[in-house]
Parts: sequence; structure tokens; C-alpha cells
Amino acid sequence: MIRYAKLSDAKAITDIYNEYILHSVATFETEAVSEDEMRRRIADISSRFPYLVFEKDGQVIGYAYAHLWQERAAYCHTWETTVYISSSSARQGIGRLLMSRLIEECRKSDCYVLIACITHGNESSYALHRKLGFEQVAFFEKVGTKFGKRLDVTDWELILRHEPVTQYFNFIFHIHLSYMSQTTYDFQSKENNGHAPLNNIINAKLIAYVIGILLWVEGGMLLICMGVSLLYREDCYKYFLYAAGINLITGGGLTAYGKGAKTWMTRRDGYYIVTLTWLMFTILGMLPFLMSGEIPSVAGAFFETMSGFTTTGFTVLDHIDSMPKGMLFWRALTQWVGGLGIVCFTIALLPIFGGGNLQLFSAEATGVTHDKLHPKISMTTKLIWTVYIILTGLCIGLLCLGGMNLFDGVCHSFSIMGTGGYSTKQDSIAYWDSPFIEYVTSAFMVIASLNFSLLVLCLQGKFGKFFKDGETRWFLGSVCVITLLITVSLFFQRQYPLEEAFRKALFQVSTIHTSCGLVTDDYTLWPQFTWLLLIFAILAGGCTGSTAGGIKNMRIMILFHAIKNQFKRLIHPNAILPVRINKHVVPLPLLNTVTTFTLFYLLCGFAGCFLLTFFGIDFLEALTSSLSAMGNTGLGFGYYGPAYTMSSMPDVCQWIMSFLMLIGRLELFSVLILFSPVFWKEW
Repeated sequence: MIRYAKLSDAKAITDIYNEYILHSVATFETEAVSEDEMRRRIADISSRFPYLVFEKDGQVIGYAYAHLWQERAAYCHTWETTVYISSSSARQGIGRLLMSRLIEECRKSDCYVLIACITHGNESSYALHRKLGFEQVAFFEKVGTKFGKRLDVTDWELILRHEPVTQYFNFIFHIHLSYMSQTTYDFQSKENNGHAPLNNIINAKLIAYVIGILLWVEGGMLLICMGVSLLYREDCYKYFLYAAGINLITGGGLTAYGKGAKTWMTRRDGYYIVTLTWLMFTILGMLPFLMSGEIPSVAGAFFETMSGFTTTGFTVLDHIDSMPKGMLFWRALTQWVGGLGIVCFTIALLPIFGGGNLQLFSAEATGVTHDKLHPKISMTTKLIWTVYIILTGLCIGLLCLGGMNLFDGVCHSFSIMGTGGYSTKQDSIAYWDSPFIEYVTSAFMVIASLNFSLLVLCLQGKFGKFFKDGETRWFLGSVCVITLLITVSLFFQRQYPLEEAFRKALFQVSTIHTSCGLVTDDYTLWPQFTWLLLIFAILAGGCTGSTAGGIKNMRIMILFHAIKNQFKRLIHPNAILPVRINKHVVPLPLLNTVTTFTLFYLLCGFAGCFLLTFFGIDFLEALTSSLSAMGNTGLGFGYYGPAYTMSSMPDVCQWIMSFLMLIGRLELFSVLILFSPVFWKEW
């Protein structure tokens, strides 16, 4: 298996390396290295760079790591790779496995270029690096002397390019593959600059510090809502003030406790921080609802707030029209911030977490992926949020042009771009009875469900990549086909006028396929044929890198091509039929990961359905509510369909639904990994 190196591996690594020092010219060191010296090197390198070992039958038989190519600051994004395999294990493909994993580890960091320095004549190393995409870029004559020989050296370069589909693959591979059963990738903590042991499970002080900063951000959001209440002269401003004060005091206490924490953050820390942040935001964010009495029950207030931050859109409120403006704005703001992610928002706003930005981004980024729009994660998030803000402003302008006042336009734009579904009216978008508003809303819901990295590229004038992206075409095609089928059904079976049938179909398909949840019609009164199409839309969701929920169309597309290839294999059993997306071959481990994720997603959905039915919910309502909660759609069928709220749902079911919304928003594993013994196991 491949895992991070530990200090206890020093002896095995020393033995492997000394064999090369004493008997080869692969390394230019001439004196054997002591175990203590190797332990110091491991601690220093692993604190800043990926350091991997290959373990077989409890024995380390190979290792690979990255380090700075040059010490000058301008070279900070250029790293050098090193790989050594025990002579007894050579020519077994271990070097390629290690280097492939090392490249992926470097790809998800701030590294942009990898350099391999190879002694001239090492044909096996040449072949390995050539297969991995390296190209020779330099040749240095007689720069080394060892064993009485003058040695030449070649430099090989790999530029870590990130195309949209590759970006998604990286995201899925790094976030999910690591803890799938078919892999053996560990979650060991790295050493913090030589001061913390490598087997630390979590960095408690760092976690407290980061969550404290995040709670300050939520406190600022609550103060903005207080300002809205004061603007409309509402008494509820004081509840936002109280809640903001609690957030700021709690955040201040946590940051004080975490002051001076080591700044290196592991994936384990990232998962813990993200999950705990979403829970803390929900617990403290529900206080205005509770203190004002707008939602008297703790379960209901938690449910409403979790539904907001996860952009689900389920509500327990039956009096939305009479609610204070401040409360309505708070509901909308939770969905807008939750759309791209709480942590993502904070990184863009306050890029203060240093090297931990990537770990936080990766642990939360179920919709947003690490797309390398910029070498720095903070700049990537700023670019994405810039597009997000521009589109939100454009949506506000068009909604106001269609007849909404400014307040309603802002709140609905927040909900639309976050694909949330909260409205300022009990009747949702149907309140305005405006075809213009319905078409504008439909268009922006679809836009918000597209990969935001592609939208950034469009803003930069690179339209070609957008229109060539396979997932984009698949998603838009799915929306068009389902809309067409439902339009035909409504026109012929329900006798809707053709334009109205198209408009109603387009809106409901858009709102469900994008997991938004706004409504203009009660689709439960439509022909049952259309229900199946809408349930598929709930499951599929939007695109990767968007604010939409669901399984995501990239996974659906990968599974479709895998199934198609399986039919071909029945006729041509010896054929090599790789799954290709955007002309890129999908690695087999990734294909297994996508399959496993999809099955586990459905399993969790049916488990939620089982629990809801156990507590008295009808089967159809339980099934669609469970799948809708996991897909962050906010629309079900039956008594919990578009014409009703969740106010009558028992408290225990609201807690279950809240959990389903959370794991759906963070795509299962970021939350559920905390319940795994692997997460808490020391390495």
C-alpha cells in the first residue's frame, strides 16, 4: 500500500538509500547516511511536502517525495521529485505507482512544475518518467564525479496542467479515493516543522483557531442582517445583535485558545474543521429564529438553518409573508454563502490559513473543485466568487426589471444563485405570476448549476472550453430532453396552452435538476409519468464545480459510458475499452470510486427513507424527501411536496432530515469519515 512516511520508517528508507549511495550513480551522495540523519530529513521534508512510502507485507520497499527545486522565493511553485525502490523489488511497477501518487499529491497543492534530475544513462528512469509525462529539457556534461567517473545529468520537466475534466478527476480522487475500501491511502498527520509527532490525530489548537475565525465571519453576517432590520425599523434587530455577540465571543474564545498553533494542516484536520464548522454555523445561526419565536422548537430552528446553509430549501415556516425583513434576509444570505461554501467564502474573504487553505478547500469543495485557475487557492476562490457576485448582481437587475422590488430581488437572487429555494413569499415565484420572472429564474438556476471554473474561463474570453466540456453538454441536454417530454405530457394530457406547458415544465425541471427548489406549479398534480423524470432530476443534480446538489452529472456520465463499454465487452471480450471523458481516459480507480460513491449515495438515501417510514412517514413522501434532502433539492412529493411545508414533520424526522442535508452537501464522506475508526487511528 501507499501511505505517508513516518519517522519509524527511517531505518527501512536508510537501508534502501544507502544501497544506491554505495553501489550506483543514481544519487551523487558518496557517504552512507545514518538513521538519525534520515529521520531528520524525513521530518523536515514531510512537514512541507508530500513524502510517500510503499509498504508490502509490513515492509517498506520504496519511497518517493518532493522538495524545492531551488531555494529562491520565485521558484516556490517548482518542486523536484525523488524516488527509490529496493533492489529486490525492482521492475514490479512500484516506482510508477509511487510517482503517479506523488504527482497527484503535488497537483492538488500549489506546485505547478515538477523537475526530475536523472543521471545520464539511467534508461529505466528515463522510461518511467517518459510514461508519466515528463519531457527532457536539459543536459549537463560532466557535472558529477563518483567512482572515479565523470557523470552527465539530464533534467526532466512535467508541467501540471489542469483541464476541467482533469480538475474534477483530481477532486474526486483526492477527496474520495483515499478512504475507499479498494485503496489503502492513510490519513496520518504530518510533522509540524519538526515539533509535533507524525502520529498526531488532529491539531486541536489549529482547529479551534480556524473555527473561531469562521464564527467571526458568521457574526459579521448576522450584523448585516441586523442592519437590514434597522433599515426597515423592525424590533428583531436585537435578536441578530444577541446572536452576533454570541458568535463573536465564542469565536474570540476559540481563537485565543488556538493562538500560536502550528500552521500545517492535514486532511484529517480539514475534514474535522469543515464538518464542525457547518454544525457550529447551524447551531449559532438558528438563534435568531429561536430567540424571536419565529420558530419555537429547537429541531425546527436547526432544520431551517441547516436547510439554508446546505441550500436545500425545505422549510418549516407557514407564515413567510408576515415575517420580518431581517429574518427573510438571513434565510436568503445563508443560502447565498452556503452555495459555494462557508469555508470557500471565508478563504476568499480572509485568506489567512496559509498552507491549510487547500485542505479546507478540498474537504468542503463538493461543488467547487480545485481547478487551478490560479496557483494560490485564495486567488482561485476570489475568481470564482467574483463570477458569483457578477451573476448575482445581473440576476437582481433582471428580477427587478420584471416587477420585483429591490428587497425581493436581492433575496431571490441569493436563493437562485445558491440554488437554495427560499423565497420571501409563501407561494414562492408563483406569487408574481410573471412569465418574464419565471424565464429569468429558470435561466439563472441553470447557469448556477454549471461549473463555475468554466464560467470564470468564459469571463476571461475562453469560450471554447465551455462549449467543449462534456458534462456541460450532458447536463444541458438532460434539462432540454426532460423539459420537452414534460411539455408534451402537459400539453396533451392536462390541456395546458403550449407556451404555458413549456414554461411550467422548464421552470420545474430547472428548479429540481439544479436542486434549487423554487416553485410555480404543483407538479404532484401532473401525470405520474412526469414524476419519474423529476425523481431522476433530483438524483442527477447539476454539474461539478457548481452550487447544485445531487449525484452530479459527471458521475452519471462516467457510469453511462462504463455501462456502454460493458455491452461492447460482451461481444468483444478481449477489447481494451477505456472510459473517456473530454478525450481523457478515466483511471480505473476513479471509475471504481464513482461507482462506489453512487451506490453509497443511494444506500444512504434508502436508509433515510427507512428511518422516516419507521417514524410514521408514508413511503413515497419518505423516499422523495430523503433523496431530496441528500440532493439538497428541497422538494418532495405527497404531503411534503411544493404545496406544503415540513412543519408537520415530527421533530425526530426533522433531525434525520438535517443530517441527510449535511452529508448530501458535503458529499457523504467528509462527514461520515468522522465516524470511521480509520479517521481516529494513529499511524
